[in-house]
Amino acid sequence: MALPNKLRERLAQQFIASLKEGQLPWKACWQRNLPQNGITGKAYRGANSFLLSLIAELEGYSDHRWCTFRQASENGWHIQKGAKGVPVEYWAYYDSFQKKLLPWSEAKSLLEDSIYAEHYLQLRSRTYTVFNAHQIEGIPELPIAQSTNIDAIRKQRDTLLKNMDLKYREEGSRAYYSP
Repeated sequence: MALPNKLRERLAQQFIASLKEGQLPWKACWQRNLPQNGITGKAYRGANSFLLSLIAELEGYSDHRWCTFRQASENGWHIQKGAKGVPVEYWAYYDSFQKKLLPWSEAKSLLEDSIYAEHYLQLRSRTYTVFNAHQIEGIPELPIAQSTNIDAIRKQRDTLLKNMDLKYREEGSRAYYSP
């Protein structure tokens, strides 16, 4: 029997709830800050990024930083009472010979030795609960990013297109080039 996967269960529940409401809360947004770890600054990827973005949108979080309880405590910050965390997955190789979880860089070199990999390396997943910076007391304020003046960029684009006699159109919600 497979163990339950908290992240994927939560993602499925949120997705189903959004479908029942007739609204999908995510939209194409080219200037959105992707969720990242509040300590390391490393961006979350895959299902983690998707779920954290969805929760941030639903909860109205404008801060894209997330931390575990332990990370917050180690920095002298406190999770607000009653705050609900969000599960995230961390995948890594476990070396049963060395009896430790390996950093990806180390696992990559060991994977090249197919005999060692077959006998000693196992892909494993750990689930952690993270909290948004809005739920953490004492976390430093998010530095205000310099905003991009989209109108000025569009004006420059339009001037360039006109001077080069190029055709241009916007449609849909995807960014792409088609000759």
